[in-house]
Order: sequence, then C-alpha cells, then structure tokens
Amino acid sequence: MARAALPIFFSLPFPTVTGITIYSINLARALARLGHDARILLTESDTLLATYRERTLEIPADVAVERLPVARLDGWGAHWGALIHFLNRRAPCVYVPNSDYRHSVVSPALDPGVVVVGVAHADEPLHYDHVARLGRYWNAVVCVSAEVAARVRERHPELAARVRLIRNGIEVPAAYPEGRPADGPLRLVYHGAFKQQQKRVLDFPALLRHVRDAGVDAHLTLIGSGPDEEALRERGRELVAEGALAIEKPLPNDALRAHLARFHAYVLNSEFEGMPQALLEAMAQGCVPVVTDVSSGTREVVREGENGHLVGVGDFAAFAERLGGLHGDRERLGRMSRRAHETMGSLGLRLEDMARAYHDLFAELRAEVAAGGFARAPGPIAAPPVVVGGLSVFPTPLRARHAHHGRFPSWGDVGDFEWERMPERGALVERQRAHPLLIAVRDLGASYLSELAVDLASILRAEGYDTRLACLRRSPAHGLVPPPGVPAAVACPREDLGWAGAAARMLRLVAAHGRCTYVALDRATACLAPRLGPGVRSVVLLNKHDVPWAAAGGLREHADGFVFTSPVADALAFPDGPSTLSSVAVIPFPLPAVPEPARAEDGTLEVFAYYGHLDGALAGVEVARASLAALAASGARARVTLAVPGDGRAWGEAVLAGLPPALPARPAVVFGRRDLRPHLEAAHVVMVPVPLADISLLILEALVRGCVPVGVRSPGLMESLSDDLAADLPPEGDHATLAGQVAVLAASPERLRERARAARRIGLEYCPDLSDVRDRWIRLLGRVWAAREDGNDRRRPGGVFPPYPELRRATGNGGPVRIFRAGSFSHWHEWLEFQTAGGAPYRVARALARWARAGVDRVGGLGRGAAG
Repeated sequence: MARAALPIFFSLPFPTVTGITIYSINLARALARLGHDARILLTESDTLLATYRERTLEIPADVAVERLPVARLDGWGAHWGALIHFLNRRAPCVYVPNSDYRHSVVSPALDPGVVVVGVAHADEPLHYDHVARLGRYWNAVVCVSAEVAARVRERHPELAARVRLIRNGIEVPAAYPEGRPADGPLRLVYHGAFKQQQKRVLDFPALLRHVRDAGVDAHLTLIGSGPDEEALRERGRELVAEGALAIEKPLPNDALRAHLARFHAYVLNSEFEGMPQALLEAMAQGCVPVVTDVSSGTREVVREGENGHLVGVGDFAAFAERLGGLHGDRERLGRMSRRAHETMGSLGLRLEDMARAYHDLFAELRAEVAAGGFARAPGPIAAPPVVVGGLSVFPTPLRARHAHHGRFPSWGDVGDFEWERMPERGALVERQRAHPLLIAVRDLGASYLSELAVDLASILRAEGYDTRLACLRRSPAHGLVPPPGVPAAVACPREDLGWAGAAARMLRLVAAHGRCTYVALDRATACLAPRLGPGVRSVVLLNKHDVPWAAAGGLREHADGFVFTSPVADALAFPDGPSTLSSVAVIPFPLPAVPEPARAEDGTLEVFAYYGHLDGALAGVEVARASLAALAASGARARVTLAVPGDGRAWGEAVLAGLPPALPARPAVVFGRRDLRPHLEAAHVVMVPVPLADISLLILEALVRGCVPVGVRSPGLMESLSDDLAADLPPEGDHATLAGQVAVLAASPERLRERARAARRIGLEYCPDLSDVRDRWIRLLGRVWAAREDGNDRRRPGGVFPPYPELRRATGNGGPVRIFRAGSFSHWHEWLEFQTAGGAPYRVARALARWARAGVDRVGGLGRGAAG
C-alpha cells in the first residue's frame, strides 16, 4: 500500500485548549506534508456522556477532522463499538489515542492491522496509569521527554524495547522575530489551559502582584481557556482594572505565533510537565522562559541563565528576582531571547524534526507487523479507572460484566457494542421494514406513554416502517389523535368487558398481523408478551417502577427485547444479565426543544408543586399538606399551583383544605404532558417534596422551559445538574428547609434569573430529541430481529398475567392468584372472560365441568397446568 494511503488518527475527546490538542494539530499537518493521510478524530464532540464548558480551540481548515460516527444520545457501549468498527474498517491504519482515556480502552479489541501508538505526554500519574493499563496492547509507547521515557522503562521493563523518545516539535521561524519593544514594561505571557491542576493558573494573580510589589513594571497577558477560567477572572479582577493583567480568549495557532513575538518573557508555574508545547512555541518566538524547575521537559530545554530561568514551584520571590533582572538589563534580555529561539533548532525541536521521527516510527511498526514481530494479544474492553491521581476519569458505574466483551455501564451498552460491530446492519433493517410494526398502548389518553406511542409511530413510519397503533381500549375524550397516515386499531371498544376480555381481543388483533413486531409501552400491553405467537417479535418498555412488577410476573423470560428509560432500571431488571444480551436498550423519552417562555414579573413567585403521580406514585395528603404549610410559614411571596392527577380530585381538595390564606393555592388537573406544559411555562419554580422513582420527565420538561427545580430526588438526573441547581437536599420530610430554599429564590430575582438560565441550558443539553430516540429504537429493533435470525431467540412462551402492581408469584402474598396455562388471573371470572373473549366458549364449558367433577372449589388454588 502506498504511504499516502495510510490513515493516521489522532484521537481527541474534544478540541479544548491544551498542549495535546496543539500537538495533534501540528503533527497531523506536518505528516500531511510528508504524504500521510493524517486526521484528528473527535470522540466526544457532541454527546450527553461528557460536558465541556470550555472554549473550543479552532482547528485550522487545512487539518482534516473526523468525528466518531455516534449519535448524541449514544452510550459508552455504542462509542466503544463504533470506534472499533471505525478503526478496523480502515486498517491498515495508525491510531494515536493521546489522552483520550475513555476511548483508548478499545485497544485490546483492535485488529492487528491497526497500529496503536500510545503517547505518554506528561510526567504524572494519569499518563503512567495509561501506559500501565494499555501499554501491552500498543505497538509502541512514545515518551515526549527523556525523564518520562526513563520512568516508563523503569516501571515497565517488559515494554522497554517498544519505548521511543520523540520530543514535541513546533513551527520555528527561520529568522529571529524582531520588533520587540526595547524599553517600557516587561511584557509577560502565558498561553494554554486555564486549570489549577498541573498549571496552577489561579496563582498567577498573586504571582504578578508579588512581582509588581518588588518594583518590577510587569504586565501579564493570559491567553487560553479552561475549567478554572471564571475563578481566574475573579481573582485577577483588581489587576485587570489596574491595566496590569489581561485575560484573552484562545487564538488559532498561526495567529498565536505572531502574537507571541510581542512579549519579552514566558512564565509557567506548573507542578509537572512532559514537554510543554506552549513553552516551545514561546521560545521559538524569542520569549525568554521563566518557568518552574520540574524534572521533565523544562530541564531538557531551559538552561539556567543562558536561554531562560528555572525557579521553584510557587516561589514567587524567585520569580520576582529573575524577572526583575530581565527588566533591568534589556541587553541581557535580548541575548537570552535570541538563544531561546536558537535552542529549538539545536535540540531538534522543530515541527519537521518531530514529523520525520513519527514518519520513521510508523514505517518501522508497519514492517514489524508484516514480519510478525508484534502480535497484539486480544482482550476485552479495558475498563477505565474511576479516578487517577485525584482526577476523575470515568465515574460512571460499570454495572454489567460480559464474559467476552468486558465491563459496561449497562446491559443496554453491551447490546449497543455488539450492534456497532455487526456487519450488514442495513440489510437487516430493510428486512424488518417489510413486516408490520405494532406500537401497543392501553389507549391514547393524554399521558407520556401515549405521546411516545404517537411520536414513535410517526417518526418510524417516516423511516419506512409499516407502523400501526394498537390500542387496548378506546381513547378518552381528552385523548390524542393518531398521526396522519398511521393506521390505529382498538382491540376492545366494548366498555362492559374487563381487563381479561380486552387482553384476549388484543392477542387476536396481534395474531391477525402474522409475522410482525409488537412494541408494548405500558403494563396493560406488556403483560401479553408471553402469550404472543412464535412469528411475533416482542419489545417491552419498562420504567424503574415497572421492574418489580415485571419480575413478579416473569416477564423477563418471555420478551425478545426490553427498553429501559434509564440505566438504573436496566441494572435493577438484570443484575446478572439478560437471557439475550442483544435485546436490551436504554432509551429515554424524547423531549423536543421549546422556545423559552416569557413569565410574568409581578414580584410574586409562581410555584408548581408536584407530588409524583406522573412518575408512578402520589404522596399522601399529610405529606402534601405539610410541605405547603411550611411554604406558607416561610413568608415567601408565592402563588402555588398544586398538580392533581385526573382521578385525584378528592386528594387535591383534601390537601388544600385548611391551608392558611397567606399561601394562595389552586389545584391544576394534570393528565399528561399536554396539560403539564402551560403550568411549567407560567411557573418560576417546580417544587418536588417527594423522591421520584426514575429520571423524572416532569423535571426535564421544567428544565427545558427554564423552570427551576427545587428538592429534586430523581436518580440519574441529579448528577447532570450544575452545583447551583443541585443544592444540598434536605432530609426527606424536612419541609421547612425545602420551603426556605423556595423563599430564597422568591426574595432574590437576580438569583432566580441566573438559575433559570442554568436550568434551561442543562435541559437543552440533556434532553434527547426525536431524532436521537428514533435512531436508538431502530437499533434496538434491528438487534431483536438479528437475534431471531441467528437462532438466538430464547423467548419462552407463557401465559398472560394481570397488569396489577399487587401481583405476587410467591403464594401467600397479596391474596390468591390463579395460575393456568393461559396465564395468571386474580379471579375466576377473569379467566372465564379471557377464554370467552378469545373465542373458546366450548373449551371453557368443558373445563368447568371437569373441575366440578374433580371437586375444585372457587377458593382453592390451582397449580400451573392444572386446567386444560
């Protein structure tokens, strides 16, 4: 293969302002000049898995960029599977994982044709841990300084033969940059990441103050961005006002080089380094380095008193002394400036030197692979560490352990991982589209599940699926309308038939469609899955509070696929793994973005009080009354709208009865999302005095509308809220503290507006839209069909069971439960109704006669299979 055809991928999670980003951009550009197809691969540029609140470093137009082909909603399983598929499909190629710690875990699973070159970029625990975990799967370990190389060889003698020293290189102007002012203030510069960890950027204001107090007329410019930018600006506020400090946004590399030529000295206060890219860039432009004396990198470049100065970490007095000497002796400053520029060429720190070294290394490694000199031992995903050296790397719990693939956050992630690596996925989806897709729901009432049914039917039909709505019952008057072009059938329009009769008719409706896919979105339709015929693929959606009910009825053994609305529910349902790994997905509800509503500003806080009924539970009257009474006692100027479910008017009246007049409160009946939205658009705050079972849809609806949540106890969601929104939660039942938090917002309009902006920003980042949900449903449906076609179908036929939460499989709990071949029923008449509505009155009569002859009474229980 020609050299120019060899793809080289430098992996970056996100183009933040770091030396590794600059290194990747510069090296990709230089290798392209040598004929290589070198690219930046962004793995976390648009995802809900990681949040970057830093400025983006602009990647020059002449540097090729690719993004990992994953959707915003995809989890880690999809990311890891997509990266393996992406690299293996392009082999032979080179993969440079850099410090992309959350994706480099795929190294053991890559084909031999993928040459993996790991880089230890710094003399610190995170990079040494990277080498320790994955070095044996890398074709080579590049170290950017002699110190780092020595430490890697010392710690891992088994890797010594594969360790290479290649120092970073930068663009060096052929001629010394002229034009610096010979007199005036000493112009200092730092450019790079604004972070306290390693770079100690928050020390710069104090350092500059110390230097100026020592009589040095020094002006400092900080160029960059990072997680501590806001704190840096706060600490440097007075110096900025004096004109001694400037904090500037990051510049493209070409513009930065010209800008650096205006400064006299470069300052660096790092605790550790590798081969600091920013230091080299500054020295190439003639900036004299005054930097901390750390063991790696700076000692190899900076020669004390000749081309710069080395001082102790945090030694402000030494900084002031060295900078004062440069300020007072401009002739010496000029000599050191020229030597700093010359150092880049004499030490081989030019970009072309680095590019040529990598060019030779890649050629050597490819030849070694071809000759069989290095064979990567295959292995599972190498689980990333939670924390290394006090830094968070991967705090997500790895709940699912697969025997061959490794550890994942959920079983849905395992399924996504397998799907991403599956060949011929497009053909599989096409075969599935040829058969009806029934989206089943109890009715089209104004509920979240009904809206999901309508949304799914619409978006999947637009993708070519033969989607149809199948309703167990007739929709109420306030219900939803099926989308245009989507057939909708009602299995049991009769009101006189109970659940059992409706269930039998629904089974007949599904059977009439022959070979099809049945997607059950609620308990009333999910409980029929065990009774479906062998030609029907069944997929069941479960929230967290549905999981105990599904386990009691044995549903996990009888469906082809499961959709969970959160990883919490996934882990709860399958602590030891599902029977068919490829049939599980975590897909939250879609929440399309909405315009920010205009709220009334009359000095009164509008509070929407919610007690959980849309999340599967409704608080007791006393709990609701106590929380509202505490709000009245807090003295907050507020109006309360009490969320009341459609069948809970008596509950709402009981809560409001006896409340003090100091708290204007009114009930609001909320059937579903349509009824909920106007209240959230009018409210400033949604108060939730009760814990919620799962990721609360109501809280998400509130966030996207800029409605501030107070008292949120919603698993999986609290971790996504910023520190300002996720205030310390009072102990459950501490209504006074909760009311006090609301009162603080009522008394501070500015704080309320800040938190409302934060709420909307987080909501828009977190909430998946319809396209995200569509893609994940298509993937899940495809996996279900793939399992059936591969003969992997382990679904066991069984009987229906009631959609009642009180169902217990163990006898003696919750009353007598009749178990027959047809299923489980709470009463005899339900079994009779089920059989009759299913078209078997003759068999019913024969069974009753046989039981009478056997002396079976109506109270005694029957074992499984006792009835014919």
